[in-house]
Amino acid sequence: GIDLLRAALDRAGYDVETIRDTLGLVGPFSRDPHDVPVYLRLLRSDVFGTLVRLFLLGLQVGADAAREALAPLELARAERMGVVAPTAEGVEATIDLLPWNGLRIASDLAASDLPPTREDYVIGVHPPTVTLAELTPRRTVRAALDVGTGSGVQALLAAAHCERAVGTDVNPRAVAFARFNARLNGVANADFRAGELFEPVADERFDLIVCNPPYVISPESAYAFRDGPGRADAFCEELVRRTQGEFTTVGRW
Repeated sequence: GIDLLRAALDRAGYDVETIRDTLGLVGPFSRDPHDVPVYLRLLRSDVFGTLVRLFLLGLQVGADAAREALAPLELARAERMGVVAPTAEGVEATIDLLPWNGLRIASDLAASDLPPTREDYVIGVHPPTVTLAELTPRRTVRAALDVGTGSGVQALLAAAHCERAVGTDVNPRAVAFARFNARLNGVANADFRAGELFEPVADERFDLIVCNPPYVISPESAYAFRDGPGRADAFCEELVRRTQGEFTTVGRW
């Protein structure tokens, strides 16, 4: 099913360049609700426009339009996969699907009224994602590790210049999304494993390690992607200590 979804996205030209040209974007895509009416005026009533309405703008579309846009993936199969769901008005997406940096990244719906409603929410591409991707060295190495992989973005980027990439995450839903994204992007040399920090790769060595750590230091644990244990910079201190002590590394986070 994922391969068929990729075929539908390819057929429609659902990529960064087409979205930028169609929507007249100068900078990054904005999810500001005030921009949506502008986008809708620019979108055509074709398969590309339907996919943008579904997976980028989070709008409902008619079942017939969704069926045409998702082909060769059958609408009923897309519903069983959990990427769309029927509504009284037609069909709505159950995932966010953002083209970025040569990839298409699926994640939980990017609602404008965050915070999310579930603790195991899987975030997609957001500003820290972009910053880390820009800072990461891109020389060719044998193996790369992405600690706290989330939707798998950094591991998938590393897979393009590494023999293999591994992503770990304490959130099983994040691992599922990352595996989905690897298949959706045709990346065969990325592996994703559930577990805390380095536990899933305890006996392995890596040449490049990246990490987008939880950015709220708090005893609360409302969101797996955001809230980290410890005080002050204890999480990052532990990350550095474990990295230097157990791996031969060239990288940054």
